[in-house]
Amino acid sequence: MFIVQDLATRLNISTKDVDPRDVRAIVVSGTELAELSAKQLDDVLTLHSEIVFARTSPQQKLIIVEGLLSI
Repeated sequence: MFIVQDLATRLNISTKDVDPRDVRAIVVSGTELAELSAKQLDDVLTLHSEIVFARTSPQQKLIIVEGLLSI
């Protein structure tokens, strides 16, 4: 299993150059989650089978649950 950071390191490229469809797992911090649009969150939730949300606020947890209910 690769996460974005692992695959970027393995390929010696920036994490921004990794195609999200090439990874099965992803780690999304609360800071990163705050910067995602609704469409980007939907993409995260549908493209990855394993997702870790780290350091999220109670409000962000509600956003995650609502996003999961909408897919």
